[in-house]
Amino acid sequence: MTERHFRFFQWNDLHVRDRHVAGRSGGYPGCNEKVAWLAVAARGEVAGIEAPDFIISAGDLICGGIDDSCQPGVRMFLSR
Repeated sequence: MTERHFRFFQWNDLHVRDRHVAGRSGGYPGCNEKVAWLAVAARGEVAGIEAPDFIISAGDLICGGIDDSCQPGVRMFLSR
């Protein structure tokens, strides 16, 4: 049996949208909810899914800009 050296998640083009920015569309259907689930899974809080050792994020994490009030939440998500 081969020993596992590390575990990682790879995700791409999440396109999180800040709904507080005036004139901004909702983005891809369910994008924010899907990212919220990914954050929970990445913390190991979903049954049957181990937390990864690291995450590779390719593509756009955020679609457009985000309001300053969202900055603490984004930093918290990225730091976990």
